[in-house]
Amino acid sequence: YLGQKALRDKAIEDIETMMAYEKATDSFKAAAQAYLDTKNDGQANAAATEALIPELEKAAATGCPVTAQVLARK
Repeated sequence: YLGQKALRDKAIEDIETMMAYEKATDSFKAAAQAYLDTKNDGQANAAATEALIPELEKAAATGCPVTAQVLARK
């Protein structure tokens, strides 16, 4: 439980950091916000996570320094 919680908390922290990144697109911010809004609802969060992954991949292409770390933990 504690290990999973630490991973989840780090993912949330990283996503919040990426939302503030100057090159973050509106579509990334929307997907990230949906992920954060549903983080306590497993079923809704699964769909939000699936929508977020392609946005993370796009963000990686812009050079976002945090994105590679997040994608490595998915």
